[in-house]
Amino acid sequence: MMPHTLNIVLAADNAYAPHVETLLKSLCCHNRQMRVYLFHRNSHAPEWFDYINQQLHNFDSEIISAVVSQTQLDHYPNQSHITSAAYYRFLMATLPHDRALYLDSDLLVTGYWFIAILISNAVFRLPTCCGARFSNGANRLATSL
Repeated sequence: MMPHTLNIVLAADNAYAPHVETLLKSLCCHNRQMRVYLFHRNSHAPEWFDYINQQLHNFDSEIISAVVSQTQLDHYPNQSHITSAAYYRFLMATLPHDRALYLDSDLLVTGYWFIAILISNAVFRLPTCCGARFSNGANRLATSL
């Protein structure tokens, strides 16, 4: 794998996995050599990371699981209108990099600009672009990435 030039941070629980996959696909249409950290509460199975890494390998990129412990969240207030996942982004300072770009997992990357697409209950289906596409109805990145 080539040296990584772009460190990206995402924060999401398993319910946002389809949105994370959509964001990753749109990133791959316009970028290479990415190291993506996903902060989560051990909600994404290791097999999910293996599968995504197989796809990202084609773009000289990888996703790294950054498991958040309850201890790391204990000093944040517990509020009914904010999930604990909202606090994960504050942990990016623990990464071993001077620079990293935080992206909300419901973004869509188009070229060099980021366009926020708020995805509520429906999964946003991207058209095929740059040879990257979703597999047939499975909300997973296709193996042809």
